[in-house]
Amino acid sequence: MSRVQSHLALCVSLALVVTVPVMAASKYYRDGGQTAKPAAAGAERYTGTWQGQFKGKTFVILKLKMEGQKLVGTIGFSQISIDKEGEIEKVSGEVSAQTPIYDVKPTGDTLLFKHKDDDDVDEIEMKLRNDKEAELRFVNVPPATEGLKAPKPLTLKKEAQK
Repeated sequence: MSRVQSHLALCVSLALVVTVPVMAASKYYRDGGQTAKPAAAGAERYTGTWQGQFKGKTFVILKLKMEGQKLVGTIGFSQISIDKEGEIEKVSGEVSAQTPIYDVKPTGDTLLFKHKDDDDVDEIEMKLRNDKEAELRFVNVPPATEGLKAPKPLTLKKEAQK
C-alpha cells in the first residue's frame, strides 16, 4: 500500500469513528435537545416581576409565573402621556390593580399576550433584550394620526428575586 493510500485509509477510518457517535447523538437530539427538557422550559425565563419606570415613577408592573407547564400572569398600568414622537412625557397616578393576562404565547425571545382593559382588548408583545431587560409594545395600536407617531416600545426591568 502506498503512503498516500495508507493516509487515505487512516482518514476514512477516523471519519467513521467520529461520524458514528455523532450520528447516534443526532438521532437522540433530533429536535435540538428539546426532548430532555420540559415543554415550557423556555417560558421560565420570563417569570418574575417586570416594571417600567419613567423618571423614577412606575407606570407598569407585569408579574409572570409558571403554573405547571403554563406561563400565566397579571399586569397593571398607571396613566401615561405620549408625545408626538411616541415617547413617554408624563406618568400620573398609581399603577392600577393587577388584572389577568391571557392567550400567553412564548416564542424564543418574544412573549405575546392579551389584556382586557374595560371594553378594549390590548395585544401586547414583550421582547427580551437580556435576562433583566425587555421591551413592551402594544401590537394593536391604531395607526398614527395628525402627525402623531405610534408609542415606542416601553422598557421593562426585571426585579431582583428576594
